[in-house]
Amino acid sequence: MVDFYFRMGLDYRDVVRLFIDCLDCIMYITLRIQDCTILFMLPDLSSDDIV
Repeated sequence: MVDFYFRMGLDYRDVVRLFIDCLDCIMYITLRIQDCTILFMLPDLSSDDIV
């Protein structure tokens, strides 16, 4: 796989930067999903407490 990038003319630092960008993107998405699930869970918990 890395050999493929070298044939495309990318430096290994470019590959590492690309990989880190992908990880940052994945981390951001998972954090956003966790925020959404927490927001969705809070009203359910409070309504259960009221009832």
